[in-house]
Amino acid sequence: MASSAYYYVTGSAGNQKTLTLSGWFKVSDFTDSTFFSYHDQVSGSSARSEIYLNASSFLVVGINPSGSSWKELTYPNKLRDPAAWYHLVVAYDTTQAVEADRVKVYLNGNQLTASSGTYPSLNDDTGWNASGYQHTIGRYEVSDNMYLSGSVTHVNFIDGTAYAPTAFGEFDSTSGIWIAKTSPSVTYGDEGAFFKFASGALTTDSSGNSNTLTSVGTPTETKDSPDNNFCTMNSIYNFRQAATFSNGNNTVVTANNTPTLATMGLQAGKWYWEAQAVTSSSGGSDYIVGLVSMFQTVSNTELGNYNKDWGYVAAGSYRNDNTNTAYGDSYTTGDYIGIAFDLDNMKLYFSKNGVWQNSGDPAAGTNGISMTEDTSSNPVPWMQAYFPAVCGDSNGQNYTWSTNFGNGYFGTTSAGASNADDAGIGIFKYDVPAGFYAICTNNLQSYGG
Repeated sequence: MASSAYYYVTGSAGNQKTLTLSGWFKVSDFTDSTFFSYHDQVSGSSARSEIYLNASSFLVVGINPSGSSWKELTYPNKLRDPAAWYHLVVAYDTTQAVEADRVKVYLNGNQLTASSGTYPSLNDDTGWNASGYQHTIGRYEVSDNMYLSGSVTHVNFIDGTAYAPTAFGEFDSTSGIWIAKTSPSVTYGDEGAFFKFASGALTTDSSGNSNTLTSVGTPTETKDSPDNNFCTMNSIYNFRQAATFSNGNNTVVTANNTPTLATMGLQAGKWYWEAQAVTSSSGGSDYIVGLVSMFQTVSNTELGNYNKDWGYVAAGSYRNDNTNTAYGDSYTTGDYIGIAFDLDNMKLYFSKNGVWQNSGDPAAGTNGISMTEDTSSNPVPWMQAYFPAVCGDSNGQNYTWSTNFGNGYFGTTSAGASNADDAGIGIFKYDVPAGFYAICTNNLQSYGG
């Protein structure tokens, strides 16, 4: 979702003592980010609940059903991996005599233990399933600055039952990864709902209760999911770049010319991704996009500075080992760059608005840039893998890139086409060369060598 997008459904009277919230989230911003909340829309009181990450990236579960008695539990399990899907389950049952059984929180199938806070009292109403309360996914209703920056799927609201996480997730028999059950066998109750966020039906309730969501802002579809995790840009590897990230870490604003890396490194196989040059404070001629495999030791080493980095420079050249070589057409703000890299044959290709430069043909393996493996001593450590990367070529300037690793969007702009790779995976603006694949976990397992 974009940073100001969210969903809500207005509740009717249901079971406020026993219920379950379950959802899958891929988080971009791990501070002050909200998963679920409700707020009293009837009387305008301060009755509310919020399940969120605080400023320290710790999970907090808070409720104030009466509007005058805020109770919250803090869990010391810091969330901080922007490449991961997290499955969050919060099960309430205030009829339990043991207070620790009144709120149970699970992350990726594992129960968490609160480090501090206050549990609801015996037989407390939680406020969830209260009539007229606005139940929200991705925003704290009381605070406009506490949205979820990231992606969400397979949200279950359960009225009347406290379920364990195994009702909604399971370990994949092949990969061993915790994945979503696409058709959970649960009882939703009168006010329950199931939101799959399926293509063309982002707000549809699949529980049978017809509790349709309302979307606010510009939520966008994505092919990224818990059972096929797509590459994005990496907001954690940012100590020198000082970049800002949005739109599920697929839009990056650079603050200097040190490259911003993606979350997935490649060592073998043939891969394709796309990027759009969005804005440049230097006038649009200093963009660079490509691959990086050297650790950045200072804040002004642009993509292509080292001998294992390659970048397509907007002026019309490729850059490697601190040297520019004439290559293809120039490009500027608004242009789309396709990147195909063949790590089996060490060849690199760039396209501009769908046209492969320098008469390159990735499918045929002709006229590509040779990615020569330099075995000499390097000035900085090699990462032993190649990462997609973007940056600018002028330190102190700001450059905005929006990437598409097959999610189907450049930021909030649709790819406007439905091109998939040979495995039928991804949505790209331009045709994917035969034999090249989207960078995602399913393809890495099949074609990553």
